[in-house]
Amino acid sequence: MRILHTSDWHLGVSLEQAPRDEEHQRFLSWLLDTIEDEAIDVLLVAGDVFHHSQPSARAQADYYGFLTRCARQPSLRKVVIVGGNHDSASRLDAPKEILDALDVHVVGGVLAEQTSWERCLCPIYKPGSAREVEAVVVAVPYVHEARLGIVTTQFSESEIGARYAEGFERLYTHLADLAIARFGDVALIATGHLTCTAWDQPVNRADYNSEIHQVGSIGALPITIFDERYSYVALGHIHQCRQVGSGPIWYAGTPVATKIDESESPRQVLIVELDAANAVNVHVLAEVTQLEVPVWREIIVLAAPHDEIVASLKALSSEAELAPYIYIYVVAPGKVYVNAAIFETLLDERFEPARRPRIVDTKQRSVATAARVRLVETRSHAALSTRTPEEVFCMLYALRHDHAPDETTLSAFRTLLSATDDAAERAELEAVLGERS
Repeated sequence: MRILHTSDWHLGVSLEQAPRDEEHQRFLSWLLDTIEDEAIDVLLVAGDVFHHSQPSARAQADYYGFLTRCARQPSLRKVVIVGGNHDSASRLDAPKEILDALDVHVVGGVLAEQTSWERCLCPIYKPGSAREVEAVVVAVPYVHEARLGIVTTQFSESEIGARYAEGFERLYTHLADLAIARFGDVALIATGHLTCTAWDQPVNRADYNSEIHQVGSIGALPITIFDERYSYVALGHIHQCRQVGSGPIWYAGTPVATKIDESESPRQVLIVELDAANAVNVHVLAEVTQLEVPVWREIIVLAAPHDEIVASLKALSSEAELAPYIYIYVVAPGKVYVNAAIFETLLDERFEPARRPRIVDTKQRSVATAARVRLVETRSHAALSTRTPEEVFCMLYALRHDHAPDETTLSAFRTLLSATDDAAERAELEAVLGERS
């Protein structure tokens, strides 16, 4: 069985004020070609399909158009999609009946009641058979800790971390037991949208947009939450492609950069080869190959004195399909006036309109303000509607205090936010699921 693992599309995202729609459309077309060329049986999308819980019409059109074209892929047996922390669980779940007809299994979210967990089980049938199950995808979406009965008050940081690990381990073990009880000894594949790391792999905060399951300085779950019966675990949320530990647990990362830092490293999807007939033996694990995603637009950052930036713009060239996005940081001692029109004129003189690079932003960076600029430079010119509540909070805090909020302050903010979000999300999800009961 051949599986393609991808995640964190963030359809509708912008790099500051620069939309990524054209790159996402090209990625989805490339992904369809890859599914055909690689004879993929199962496509796994591990959360954060959209960047906003209320995605634009264009982002939704790209998503549903892609799924419709997946139905015409001859090798593809099933598409499995789970919700991430950026997605609205109820919005992803709403068109379930229509997507079922396209062999698309979507789990936007789950409730606290274990009966709702059963919808995470997605059997993969052998080619040409509607009864013989070859594998089961345990499609777990982003799960708020409250769904698992985890209480974070009146306990120490280490005690809360242990409760997190126990709750998620109980979830994945229960679903493995349930899959085997219902379908027999078949290969098990799990998904998740969470932060997980091995003891010797520190988590870089820059590798994801917003923190989840965060308790003080504890920002990641241990790999022991995953039952050994899983032959492969497809994760989302971390934006860099990486293996967790030495086992079959992988993050695919973002296929299209959502932040400037991400553009500095290759984007990838994962091709997973699984011997499903022998995978019931815990020692038979999946073989994983990293496949690099093409770059359709270069992200160019110029941070230098004024004259060096002018020289760089005069020498600028790009062979990518789309015209580059440029971010300019003029380094100068003290506060100086930056005439951005000079840079725009240079580009007008050198490029035809269709190939002209776009200067997304121009800022001055001085030694005196460098620390503060680094803190807020990716947030200061974006509309609040494009930011998560935590990003807006951090931006305002930094502007008022000249430094980022500490973990105690962030933890208090997250507690207030999660109480509000959880109540609203639960009401939406119960309404969707209630209509089907």
